[in-house]
Amino acid sequence: MLTWKNFKSILMKIYPKELRFKIISKLSSNTNLKLEVGLLCKIASVSKSWYYKYKERFKSWNTKENKEKEDLELISKIFNKSFQKKWWRRIQIDLSNKYWVLMNHKKIKRLMKKYNLHAKIRKKNPYRNIMKADQKHRTFDNILNREFNQKESMKSLCTDIIYLHYHNWSRKAYLSTVKDIATKEIISWKLSTNMEMDFVLKTIDGTDKNKIKVNNTIYV
Repeated sequence: MLTWKNFKSILMKIYPKELRFKIISKLSSNTNLKLEVGLLCKIASVSKSWYYKYKERFKSWNTKENKEKEDLELISKIFNKSFQKKWWRRIQIDLSNKYWVLMNHKKIKRLMKKYNLHAKIRKKNPYRNIMKADQKHRTFDNILNREFNQKESMKSLCTDIIYLHYHNWSRKAYLSTVKDIATKEIISWKLSTNMEMDFVLKTIDGTDKNKIKVNNTIYV
């Protein structure tokens, strides 16, 4: 025979406490039924104080979930803008610089892991590896060997590029020079607003225009 005690034990096994609390909150919020919380707690065999504690916790959980959703939206916005290339460190920098949001790196990592936001790892460029392998063909032997105190003029030349600020430090110009190490004389110079290969080559070509035979090595 099914008694009240047996019914209670069956109810507790089938419905856990959290589920019973949810049922109580739904039934009590229903205005048509007009059921008291105390009566519902008695039927569900849970204490009234535990129910209200659960209600407070549920509110805090909801607020946490809402905050997590807002944070996730910001993270996913930055992540998708970068074509899924930015990792947690770059996202943290963008959050502070662009959105004025200070977020712990652990939280960013947790949310990215939770919602499967994995950055794309760039594949190795085979042509770059070939270029690195062939780098030995582009370098020259150290003939000068840091012997800068030369006595014979036009034996050793050196090049240098200096940048100069102008227009109240808002603009920048570049000065490329070729210098004789022995006489400390500037043989050729060029001025430009940008750093290009032609700009440097024109400076070296200027040595021929100045009627100087450059048969020696130019050391950079």
